[in-house]
Amino acid sequence: MAKRLPFKLGKEPLLEAVCEVRVSSKVGLHTVLPGYLVAKGICDQPVIEQLAAAQVPDAVRANEPGLRDSPLVSVRWTNFALLIGQRSIAVANPAPYAGWDQFRRQIEAVLGLVLASGFVDRVERYSMKYVNLFAEDSSLSGAEAIDLNLRLGLFALSANNNIQLRAELTEDGFVTVVSVIASAVVQSSTGVRTGAILDIDTVREGIAMSPTDFAGNLRSLLDDIRMRNKRVFFDSLLDEAIIKLEPQYAAD
Repeated sequence: MAKRLPFKLGKEPLLEAVCEVRVSSKVGLHTVLPGYLVAKGICDQPVIEQLAAAQVPDAVRANEPGLRDSPLVSVRWTNFALLIGQRSIAVANPAPYAGWDQFRRQIEAVLGLVLASGFVDRVERYSMKYVNLFAEDSSLSGAEAIDLNLRLGLFALSANNNIQLRAELTEDGFVTVVSVIASAVVQSSTGVRTGAILDIDTVREGIAMSPTDFAGNLRSLLDDIRMRNKRVFFDSLLDEAIIKLEPQYAAD
């Protein structure tokens, strides 16, 4: 039976939410979009930084699958960031989470400008990723939160064990990659924290949509992929854990 999905959590475990779009383009997006978007007034007082992958030669990056789509430039302001690669643009909301309505508005504002810029020939892939931390110093550890039941021979495994797990769930042309790192150390806005990571990345690729068509359907595409990602997140949690996260539900 499908779980009822809240519209908000009182105790949000989110580390970062990221919406990414990959495109075909005749120019390197990282060379044109930072200045273009800032000139269009997408944010106030941006901090623009070149990222580590930008130091790798173009020819090397192009032949390394792990680097090919890496962001090369970041544009950061208040509680949002843009991560721009050779052919990708991502809108990120690091903790504290602004909520879906505000995050979606920011995505729409950025992508609306990008898709109308003339720099994009075709949209090839889009994704929605939510990274969550169930910290050891919180009231809900990974073992108490994640509904994980595995056996390796005679050994029962859980989020109490130091395990790393990656699974791909396929539905209706979408692939949702679920990653669990039972013992992680992360740098957050509040300092170094340890705990269990639940990373859920929902991807739709091979779409070959024109910028006009993608822009015209953007709101429904975002709501759909967000709902798919959200459903996997809550289906991955124990019922008792959801209660501890203080869910708020829409009135029936």
